[in-house]
Amino acid sequence: MDDSIDLNPFRRRLLKRGESADARVLEVDVPKYQSPGTSLTHKFVLEVQPAGADPFEAQVKDVFSVFWAPKRGDLLKVRFSPRSHKVAFDLEGDPRYDASMQQQTGRWTPGEAPPPSIFGTSSTAGGAASTAERLRRLGELRDAGVITAEEFEAQKLRILETL
Repeated sequence: MDDSIDLNPFRRRLLKRGESADARVLEVDVPKYQSPGTSLTHKFVLEVQPAGADPFEAQVKDVFSVFWAPKRGDLLKVRFSPRSHKVAFDLEGDPRYDASMQQQTGRWTPGEAPPPSIFGTSSTAGGAASTAERLRRLGELRDAGVITAEEFEAQKLRILETL
């Protein structure tokens, strides 16, 4: 976490001066009635496991991306005060939660494989065999009642147009 962005001085102090420990997430609560966005406030109950001391439970409230928040059962690093047992997440360098390490989705990088098609075939694979296989699978979907005869005909035309 970047100190210039973190507005919580207590958490900044814990991250600099607190003792390191492992913690297991026991409970996660995302309070209702939050403004929609990419980040939400989460309330956590953690079992903190300091080295050479008895474990203790602590409550932590923090903001996470809706996509990358810790889940119940996750084991992660924290910093804590031995006197007050106040806890702050120490997630810098953890690829699961460190925002600076998150990969943007929806963008392909050069050399990356193309996305799979809805028929389970590669979008670069062509030829009569793959077309026949796609038509066979489409027929199975129709026969199983997953798609209607009209949907079958429309999709069949789309497949045949790619020849």
